[in-house]
Amino acid sequence: MINDYKRFWNKVSFYRRKQLLSIFLLMLLSSVLEVISIASVVPFLSSFETFQSSNNQQSNFLLVVISFVGSILDVENIIFLSTILIVIAVSLSGILRIFLLYFQTKFSHELGGEISALVYAQILDQEYDEHIQRNSSETITGITLKSKHMIGGVVMPILNISTSIILGLSMMSMLIYLVPLATAVSTIGIIIIYFFVSYLAKNRLNIYSKRLSKGRDAVQKEIQEGLGGIRDIILNNSQEQNINSYIKKDFYLRNASAKVQFIGASPRFALEALAMSLIIIIAFLFSSIDEYKTSIPLLGALALGLMRILPLAQQGYSAWVSMKSSHAILIDVLKLLEINNGVKNLYVENKIKFDNLIEFKNVSFEYKSRSKLALRNISFKINKGDFIGISGKTGSGKSTLMDLLLGLLSPSEGKIYIDNVCLDSKNVISWRNLISHVPQSIFLYDDSLIKNVTMEKEEQLIDKRKFEKSLINSELNNLVNSFANKEKTIVGEDGVFLSGGQKQRIGIARALYKDKNIIILDEATSALDEKTELKIINSLIAQNKNKEYTIIMVSHRNSILNFCNKIIKLEEGLLIDHNISNLN
Repeated sequence: MINDYKRFWNKVSFYRRKQLLSIFLLMLLSSVLEVISIASVVPFLSSFETFQSSNNQQSNFLLVVISFVGSILDVENIIFLSTILIVIAVSLSGILRIFLLYFQTKFSHELGGEISALVYAQILDQEYDEHIQRNSSETITGITLKSKHMIGGVVMPILNISTSIILGLSMMSMLIYLVPLATAVSTIGIIIIYFFVSYLAKNRLNIYSKRLSKGRDAVQKEIQEGLGGIRDIILNNSQEQNINSYIKKDFYLRNASAKVQFIGASPRFALEALAMSLIIIIAFLFSSIDEYKTSIPLLGALALGLMRILPLAQQGYSAWVSMKSSHAILIDVLKLLEINNGVKNLYVENKIKFDNLIEFKNVSFEYKSRSKLALRNISFKINKGDFIGISGKTGSGKSTLMDLLLGLLSPSEGKIYIDNVCLDSKNVISWRNLISHVPQSIFLYDDSLIKNVTMEKEEQLIDKRKFEKSLINSELNNLVNSFANKEKTIVGEDGVFLSGGQKQRIGIARALYKDKNIIILDEATSALDEKTELKIINSLIAQNKNKEYTIIMVSHRNSILNFCNKIIKLEEGLLIDHNISNLN
């Protein structure tokens, strides 16, 4: 567990470490004021007792304080001064604790946000092959819920334990100086009880820690799958089944959370009762000892000190419970933070150009999660200006071939060459910048149509001329003009207000707006009617009279493949045909 916290500490930025040092300094100052506030009780209570008695059986500490103060002030002034002193000390201590709580809370939430952003960056910077193998619900839970849980389950408990240790030790040191025997007995009693409770709870907390981690993933997955498949749920009338599944998983999570909360809070009540009983017993025992018969001020300081130490002990114990129950979540977050991603290591300095030829040489690819090759020994050439058609049955390897061509995947065997330059990690980002890609399923933001086409967040950055041209060439202009708000029309979450064909045309318009040298249409017209599809294809061909663009199109339709001057046909990961079409 300590090693895991060391790993976490290494992820904390230097700025946050400086903030943490400032918080520790505040803790030390707060502990000093806490000691003063408790110590001031002694002269305060003594002023009522000592100056009205000639009894000299006071402790050495009291004699020194009383003789010094009594030589300067009379009884009334000493009482007044003692009152002012204790009020100031207690007030300052309370104010400083409020400031300490504010800075601790602010620090923990800011650090939690920083960790969440780091997790998100690590995930986004993964290679594509890693993305497609990772469950999205686990990823979302890691970024949002688990990173957020790090605030209350890890960061704040560490600060609370540190506060409890510093303040507790300071007050105990002062009490040991005043009443050593009583303080030692009380402290040992508190330590034994908390140690015993912690020992009993340790194994249960390890179990609940894993349940909390798995439970959050399961609940997130249930919600995500339910909302993602809402059409089928409504059509199948399976709402109750999905709700029951959610209730079961949510109960599993909340039950573990409730038990952790009970384990963390339960010792407090026993300790409060024990502390009050202990103070009364100590007072009774000391009343029979001559040395302590007139030590009511010291017993008052002991009582006040113990009542301050007990909440700190409970705070420290609760923090330990929280850290222990959050250990599995900490491990999950650390795994995300320590993802060995390759994207950050890509070199963008090495530019790549495409002036003549794309060549696949004996390319094979195998997914990490599968034992069978998705593509085997593929070789072909694409010249600049070609209109390439790629065909094959479902599962033949078309999507894998597209991902290799896009530079999202790297060949397991063989090489891809661009103008005789091998495509690798040093130039792949430059290569991607030459490509406009339109997938079969278009992702749309819940924003205006113009921002979904241009992918620009700021309207002043949009090239209106290019935008209008892309609308015309994608057969979208008539649709846009039919909307009341024109291009400002909101398309809804993932284009919920649009048909499949309209979404695909937005995807094609997006690719045309980018104005790249290579356009890849991956089943990008499958939802369009034949007339609209032919118009778009003819428009692309008309724009490419000078062979400036290379168009690569995946399609099942022979009517579209007939426009291609080359056709690459795949079957079960093998290239079975690579020919020149009769229609050039």
